[in-house]
Amino acid sequence: MLFNKIVAFLLLSILNVAQSETKRGTRAKLYKNEDKFEKIQADVEIWERWMQSSSMSVPTPKPQKKPAKPVVPTASPTPCFGTPTDLLKILSQVSTRASLLAPNTPQHKAYVWLSNDRVYCYNDPKIIQRYIMALTYFSTGGEGWTNCGQNATTSACDTNKCKQTGRFRWLSTSSECLWCGANCNVTNQCITAIDLDSINQTGVIPYELQNLTILETLAFQRGNIKGTIPATLGNLKELKDLDLNFNNITGTIPDSIYSDTSLQQLDLNDNDLVGTISSKIGNLPNLFFVQLGNDSPSGKNNFIGSI
Repeated sequence: MLFNKIVAFLLLSILNVAQSETKRGTRAKLYKNEDKFEKIQADVEIWERWMQSSSMSVPTPKPQKKPAKPVVPTASPTPCFGTPTDLLKILSQVSTRASLLAPNTPQHKAYVWLSNDRVYCYNDPKIIQRYIMALTYFSTGGEGWTNCGQNATTSACDTNKCKQTGRFRWLSTSSECLWCGANCNVTNQCITAIDLDSINQTGVIPYELQNLTILETLAFQRGNIKGTIPATLGNLKELKDLDLNFNNITGTIPDSIYSDTSLQQLDLNDNDLVGTISSKIGNLPNLFFVQLGNDSPSGKNNFIGSI
């Protein structure tokens, strides 16, 4: 302690003085100094007792803390989802901006659903495929489907009615390749088939299906689909089976269909189609099955002319 060092220093100084006087031979002064020493020592003892009994103490310096290392902020991961405006820009490549923004349109419903879906990043090309599948659901009255619709309280999901490999409900968080009646290729998980039969399909066929570029099977059978056959289906160069029988589709067979050289089956019976059968049907080298008549009293196909 600092106090003990001070006392030791005073005692040492007095002893040195006493020794110096002894060397000079002045015994009387030595005795006198010894008396002084005894008096000082007594005073020191009194001071020490007072210090110990009081609350005073010699302060000791506190150890200084080492300066903390500076915190270097780490960059937060960049989210792969953008804003609704970003998604709108992406989807505007396949649907019109007006239809995406107009309330209650199938495009708007699919856009809103997809903005909350969060399965694909917005920079993933599969975001377009998932949008088109959702659009197909809303465009053909998916809310009223009797099998594997989104709402489990209003739609059962009998997987025995799922004609393709997909077995899950539509709009579920699973891959769209696994939705009931859907199928994808193994190589890159692109939709190759949509096959729905007798599940109360209504509405219209969306023209945006043209963007499923390797689609081979498109079948909406035994429903109540109206509207016309989209001419854009002629852009599906891999389409092999077009089966829309037993619906209420109107209009004519678009000429573009006759450019689908991969087409093998064309089944449009029991609808409300009119017009003529183009001679271009002869340009389909792989076509082996054609059905355009009426097999039930409800069928209204009324083609004229001859092939």
